[in-house]
Amino acid sequence: MNKPILVFGSARSGTSWLSELMAKPRGYRLLFEPEHEEHVPQGHLLADVWMKQVEDIGQARSFIKRFLANRVDNDWIGQNSHRKFKMHLWPFLVRQIIVKFVRCNLSMVLMAEQFDVRVVYLRRHPYDTIFSQSRVHFPWLFDLKKFAANDLLCEEIMLRYGVDIRNESFTNWERLALRWSIENIFIEDYFGGRLSGNITYVQYENLVENAVACAALFRNLGLMIPDNFERLIGRPSSKTHPKSAIRTNQGTTRVEASGGLSRDVRREIAGVFQRFGRHEFVEEE
Repeated sequence: MNKPILVFGSARSGTSWLSELMAKPRGYRLLFEPEHEEHVPQGHLLADVWMKQVEDIGQARSFIKRFLANRVDNDWIGQNSHRKFKMHLWPFLVRQIIVKFVRCNLSMVLMAEQFDVRVVYLRRHPYDTIFSQSRVHFPWLFDLKKFAANDLLCEEIMLRYGVDIRNESFTNWERLALRWSIENIFIEDYFGGRLSGNITYVQYENLVENAVACAALFRNLGLMIPDNFERLIGRPSSKTHPKSAIRTNQGTTRVEASGGLSRDVRREIAGVFQRFGRHEFVEEE
């Protein structure tokens, strides 16, 4: 079996679309969000956990090794697998493992460094991401308790950005912006040059419906390019929202977010990005 490939990104940033596309060839298996603590017993060991040094992996190490070896399975993780006769678990049939995460950006660097894997870090424009997150309205997206329970993480964010996760009051829009900032801005600031090597950073907007860019990424990762590739990249993922512009043929880029967020909401979101020092995400009035 080839080295596993791990896809990281915030929820609603295109991770399902990219990982499903990667796992199309025969013999490729997609493990869907093993960190989802409501569906996977040991998922809590990874969800919203900050791993900055080897010791932080702790009890999660054996769990990570098991799913990287294709030894963890349930209906949630295997929802995109060919499950007849459990063929998705037969070692001589599985040539490539793709693992998709949406709550593990804070552990991405340590996983890349400590396990024999290749990593794709996918980032989508934050306004598009937050708009989509608000539409699906998963309760865990607004829940910052696991971040707040981490003393060192709270101290680091307070020192760097003057943001007090524990004691400040946030609107729902600010909570989504704060989650996005922790999962993307913070890890980019904190880990810096360590976001390289076997970590490949890609922007969703540069890949979607772009066969040349997608093919280049796949070749770089040593992945087979599926048949009918140009047709497949334009199709929505299994998790695309029914009202998404991708499904309604109204476009796939920032048109969706700019049309779906009011000026007041954009101000709320922008206020968080300003505090995290990302003025490029602050729109001019």
